[in-house]
Amino acid sequence: MTVLELVKLAIAYFRCLMFQAATIAGISSLRLGFTVILSSFRRAIADFHPGQQRANTLFFSKLIIEIWEPKIPPRQGRTNPRLKKTSLKVFV
Repeated sequence: MTVLELVKLAIAYFRCLMFQAATIAGISSLRLGFTVILSSFRRAIADFHPGQQRANTLFFSKLIIEIWEPKIPPRQGRTNPRLKKTSLKVFV
């Protein structure tokens, strides 16, 4: 595996954690911040114990709860409407 594949796999895993946390919390996954997940995972990785199923279940439960707590506020409506794109005119 190349480094780029590992990075893509890690991002997909973090997005999966975001979706699980949002599903449990009953909110949209767009209301969770990606940087919150990265910092939560970085703090929680010290508590991970390979080979201990019960401890890892508790680890992931605490991680998901920590992920869904800080929510991004819903986006406000647009104050200005979107502009229609104009195509470039070809001069002959």
